[in-house]
Amino acid sequence: MGLKKIYIIPILALSVLTACSLADFKNLRTPAELVYEEKTAEVGFSWWGTEERHRDYIEGLEKFKRLNPDIKVDVSYGVWDGFEKRNRIAMVSKTAADVMLINYSWLDKYSADGEGYYDLSTLSDYIDLDQFSEEDLSYGTRNGKLNAIPIAYNTTLFFYNESIYNRYDLEIPQSWEDLFAAAEVMGKDGIYPMGMVKKQFFLTMAAHYEQESGQRIISEDGKLNLDAEGAGAMLEFYKKLVDARVIKPVDSFEANSFLNGETAGIASWFNDGVKYGKFLDSKGEKVRCGPLLGIKRKDYRGWYKKPATLYAMSKGTMHPQESARLMEYLLNDEDFARIQGIEKGFPISRKADRIVQEYCNIPEYSIEAHDIIRAGSSKLEIMPSQMENANLIDAFCEAADKYVYREGDLNTCASEMINSFREALE
Repeated sequence: MGLKKIYIIPILALSVLTACSLADFKNLRTPAELVYEEKTAEVGFSWWGTEERHRDYIEGLEKFKRLNPDIKVDVSYGVWDGFEKRNRIAMVSKTAADVMLINYSWLDKYSADGEGYYDLSTLSDYIDLDQFSEEDLSYGTRNGKLNAIPIAYNTTLFFYNESIYNRYDLEIPQSWEDLFAAAEVMGKDGIYPMGMVKKQFFLTMAAHYEQESGQRIISEDGKLNLDAEGAGAMLEFYKKLVDARVIKPVDSFEANSFLNGETAGIASWFNDGVKYGKFLDSKGEKVRCGPLLGIKRKDYRGWYKKPATLYAMSKGTMHPQESARLMEYLLNDEDFARIQGIEKGFPISRKADRIVQEYCNIPEYSIEAHDIIRAGSSKLEIMPSQMENANLIDAFCEAADKYVYREGDLNTCASEMINSFREALE
């Protein structure tokens, strides 16, 4: 029979305890537990992503907990759908997590004056900012305050199932015209050379318009720089792509079309392209990342880069130092760099990037994608946050579908699109 612990309760406390229920008594903490709780800081951390990203974070946080027993991390995570809305509610109600994975556009949305997030430059004793260049940190700076630290860079990228292109004796497209030429060949078998989901569809149509017109859709000061004539040009190019069977209508395209071979290419962010590549690798298919499409080869006009995601800290955190220690771990820890690899893209942190390049197994198409981003770093302008405005993208897709399905003429669809754009950007 094992020994039982005996607790001696002071007589003066009996009157209090008799008023407590048995459940209350069970919830009392021992002196050692009370001391531990007093020394432990609870830090919230929120993110969105795929199951792979969830697994990486959970595995990494287990190690962080072992290294930092005085910090308890409360996690909140989910898929992208609905996450932005929950984040908006949390920011407005001031209940956001201490450390947050944020989208680049949220900086202008919640902290245009630099007051929406914590100023991380004041925590340089805990976060090794020397792992980042001044330019890197400038993307997370608003009104002189370092609101966020970028994790990796991103741009629209074109991933191809090279196995399909090889079957038709076609090279990976280098220009828009190459896509049309590929459609003439593989379209006879019902295969589309390219596909894109809504956001990439809008960014791609915008890139083509900016290449042809020499005009930006969104001006440098964030204002709409597109008229009805320009909107009509974008809609006409979309219809040309659909009529030539270069792409499916945007409302009927899903990523599975690329994975099942119905579409031979896809426009996507870096991390999505890597995810698709892994799946096709498992099927014995060969994936390549082709250059940014242009009117001529190696044409970077119209394409923009942005931080893929960033880490920010709640302005109202009660534990800035402990939150900074968590952020340092997520950004620069060598073991976590091995765990995370290139799931978000190649790390901007010099230390993390060195570890990833040295120890992680990186497929060829990921290196090609990274080379495109790196080669274009001096040529690609930073993406205006308004280019990711969900209402803007929805308005364009709605007008595009209406025009391609002949539910309205070009002038009507273009005028409605411009009016919706103005409303979205007000």
